[in-house]
Amino acid sequence: MTIKKCHTVGAIVLMAGQSTRMPEVNKLLLKLPDGRTMAEQTIEVLTDAGFDPIMVVTGHDAVNVRLCVEHLGVQFVHNDDYQQGMGTSISTALKTITGWDAALVALGDMPLISVESVQEMHRTHMENPDAIVAPVYNDQRGNPVIFPHDLFEELGDCKGDVGGKEIVKEHSDRLVVVNVEECGILIDVDTSEEFESVLATLERR
Repeated sequence: MTIKKCHTVGAIVLMAGQSTRMPEVNKLLLKLPDGRTMAEQTIEVLTDAGFDPIMVVTGHDAVNVRLCVEHLGVQFVHNDDYQQGMGTSISTALKTITGWDAALVALGDMPLISVESVQEMHRTHMENPDAIVAPVYNDQRGNPVIFPHDLFEELGDCKGDVGGKEIVKEHSDRLVVVNVEECGILIDVDTSEEFESVLATLERR
């Protein structure tokens, strides 16, 4: 495939979840040591890595999530079925997107991912535009993942709590991995204990 002059690689950021294991707060709005929320930090990493546009999928606590990140110039789409799982958020986004050549699907609660790792994924996609691009640390595959345009229809069929993993499995022959030097691609925040661990890691940097 020859990359056209204007090759659009956007990012879908999943921020619709209910934080069921941290019901007392919305984890995306928790502050990191530098004063940014996890939601803001996620958007800024992807922006700095070259992804544009960025679409945020809202659901639970949608008003506050939107207020938190709207100053960063993102697009929004609301998933009315967010209680049914992550797959419905991916599907909602894909039904809204037009003009993208590829999409990175990212979780909103992975604050240890570095700009450098996601930049390398972006570069790898530009060299392999028909591939699925995923990061690997110590032989473990993590998130986020880039999907080329011809798989958008399958992504749009995601349901329930099944996200892109099944599509990666179905098209494993098209997978190109990027070996990264940081474990952030494997770490999301589901509990207060995990958040405290993330804070400790960031404070040591």
